[in-house]
Amino acid sequence: MALNDGRAIAVGILKECLLMLRSLYSGVSGLKTHQQKMDVIGNNIANVNTYGYKSSRVTFQDVYYQTLTSASGGTTVSGGINASQIGYGVQLGSIDTMMSRSGFQMTSSGLDMAIAGEGFFQVQDQSGNIMYTRAGILDIDNNGALVDVNGNFVLGITGNPAGQAASSNKIQVIVPNVTDNAASATKTLLGSNVTISAELIGAAGNMSINFVHGKPSTAELSGNNLTVTFDQTKQYNSIAELEAEIQSAITQGGVELEIGRLQFEVDPYPGNTLAAASNRLTTSGGSLNFEMVTPGSFGNSVSVAFKSDSTATDVTAKWNDGVLTFTVPETMDDGAGGTIPFEPTVAELQAAADAANMNNDPSDPSYSAQREISITGDDNIPITDIISTGTVKLMGGDNTYFTNIAGLLGTVKLDGGRTASTQSVSDLTSMSIAPDGVISATHPVHGTLILGRIDIVTFDNPNGLEQAGNTYFTSTTASGEASLCEPGQNGSGELVTGALEMSNVDLAQEFADMITTQRGFQANSRIITTSDEMLQELVNLKR
Repeated sequence: MALNDGRAIAVGILKECLLMLRSLYSGVSGLKTHQQKMDVIGNNIANVNTYGYKSSRVTFQDVYYQTLTSASGGTTVSGGINASQIGYGVQLGSIDTMMSRSGFQMTSSGLDMAIAGEGFFQVQDQSGNIMYTRAGILDIDNNGALVDVNGNFVLGITGNPAGQAASSNKIQVIVPNVTDNAASATKTLLGSNVTISAELIGAAGNMSINFVHGKPSTAELSGNNLTVTFDQTKQYNSIAELEAEIQSAITQGGVELEIGRLQFEVDPYPGNTLAAASNRLTTSGGSLNFEMVTPGSFGNSVSVAFKSDSTATDVTAKWNDGVLTFTVPETMDDGAGGTIPFEPTVAELQAAADAANMNNDPSDPSYSAQREISITGDDNIPITDIISTGTVKLMGGDNTYFTNIAGLLGTVKLDGGRTASTQSVSDLTSMSIAPDGVISATHPVHGTLILGRIDIVTFDNPNGLEQAGNTYFTSTTASGEASLCEPGQNGSGELVTGALEMSNVDLAQEFADMITTQRGFQANSRIITTSDEMLQELVNLKR
């Protein structure tokens, strides 16, 4: 009888020992899950200053329950009872990425970008995998590719993106090559445009040429400055003669130009008539042509000017020191009791000019039969257009060219001379990215260039993205497929130049979570210790 009682006691003790294991398992599960939460908190705090970082949040779930007594409903003779259950601890429910936007930190780099919306930059690694990030630390590599801080390619469109849909191609900065070009400069010589250019193509043509008069004809080269002295007493009957004299001066001076000979062109070439480009008045209503009846020399130039007068009733003209000024009424009768802007006819202008020439005082130095003006062109020229156009200068000529060459005195700067070459990214300056993602830069030759556009993506469920490290995310079935768009469209947000998005880690919340997690870990450790002590007592009952 005593033996059976001892066995029963031993069995009872064993059962209680097994039941005590539940609390041990619960404590162990609590330690494990709180350690995992502490891992997440530590990672959040470590990345508090990581641009574009998105913090994570841990949630717990309780696990399997053992039912000791089942629930029962009440009857007429007894009340109902609730179920009696004992849980087996805790497990990790989820680790969620918090995609809330954070503030921007302004930087001094024009290639630092932040997204003022829900979009993501697209990047492609060396294996062709496409990832997504909020960290817009961008740069141009030595091959002209737009890359991020990790050297991965930023995706979008290369070249002018106007009218092109959003894309996921590598953005390559393409710089046009510089084409061959000879240095040149244009100077107004006695009313005509004289173009002086280098014979050979090359950057050496970018030089200054100072023309002076004197004897003997010679030239001197100092660095990139050429001083040419030629005989001012000679008469040059053509531009070729003048050019020959200058070339002779260069030869006499023993100067060897890297750019070869200097070439001279006149456009338009002067003849026995007036230079057409210098005697036309163009308005929105048509054009007027002015020509001297008898061509004069280059020294006999005249100017035609216009002015309006509210008191004038007719078109009049008057010579004054080589200037023929027309005075015209501002308005005319519209035939209905009102007024409209005055519209002179060619005949009215010609009559006024003829009268002015006839009435001119022969004692006036400006008087000359060569001042007679012939006017042709379109009728009904709005007076407002004529007044706003200003003065027209007429230059006459005969076969005696350049008898007065004072207009050539001074310095002519030849520039624009270049040798064809391949251009690189280093030739670009003032590179910038607009809010709509368009990339532009300034080139020393081609001016402003449109280089491409950064396109971004959005997701139906950005919280479903999977973190891949280095602030990158990859799409999942939970996030949905990436939707391409231009910055600023579909809620993606425009780009902010010279700014980077900071991490969204809330240090105050992280420290609070760290404290509660630590206490939770301590409490679960105490459960294990206490359960062990209780188990030890049960084992000792065997004695």
